[in-house]
Amino acid sequence: MRHDAHAAIAFGVALALRQIDPPKGVRFLFQPAEESFPGGAVEFVNEGLVDGFKALLAFHVDPALETGKVGARTGPVTASADKFTIVLSGPGGHTARPHQTVDLVADAARVVQELPVYLRRTVDARSPLTLVFGSIHGGSAGNVIPTRVKLRGTVRTLDRDLWEVLPGLVDKALGTLLAISGAEYELEYQPAIPPVVNDRSIIEATTTDIAEALGKDVIVQTEPSMGGEDFANYLSTVPGALLRLGTSSDPGHVSDLHSPSFKLDEATIGVGIRAGVAAVLGLVDRF
Repeated sequence: MRHDAHAAIAFGVALALRQIDPPKGVRFLFQPAEESFPGGAVEFVNEGLVDGFKALLAFHVDPALETGKVGARTGPVTASADKFTIVLSGPGGHTARPHQTVDLVADAARVVQELPVYLRRTVDARSPLTLVFGSIHGGSAGNVIPTRVKLRGTVRTLDRDLWEVLPGLVDKALGTLLAISGAEYELEYQPAIPPVVNDRSIIEATTTDIAEALGKDVIVQTEPSMGGEDFANYLSTVPGALLRLGTSSDPGHVSDLHSPSFKLDEATIGVGIRAGVAAVLGLVDRF
């Protein structure tokens, strides 16, 4: 539903601008595979679809904001989103004699509990960072210590510089934690989506233009999210900004964006089109 809204808003802005007949140089990207890994933006960049761009603008619906509001902020607005897989291996054995082998289940528990804490202690406390596991598989019997345990999860940060060195930090932390037991490990780390960092000049310009068109009370400060957004892959080559569109008609009930209970207030589409037209026309004049 949210992706349908985004496509409808972009198409609506395009139709409105066509009627206004703005100067040439406006391009709309209807990108596929936004939810896949590492995201369709990478392919668009590699194919040269953003070559020559001077600025990029994106809108994303936000159920935490009231319908009619446009959320904006300068700097990081969404986090990086990297995937990792850790495979622990050992000789296996019987649960009656854990002292004679490497207890991989205990090691997996140690990694789940201690890796996020250890990693957090190795970076500046002012840099938001999360490492969370979503999957653990190992063993098939209650009295057998397995020879293999597989763990999967994600790492996220709002700090672009930290994002670039995270693979090495995670690998070093794992080696330190597992040195005690002697468990062997393999780390498959997949860096994919950097943080979305909004350009100050573009935020200032677009919020000014949207406020003039829709009213100054429309613009609100939005908080950064630890969710990932592959719009960031465009911003590696072109300055830009991601704005949020409020879509909640009931301030007392806030549903998660990816929750089955998420409901789109369709009035958001009209707000998004009006805001998009104002912002695009302003960017065309400035750039």
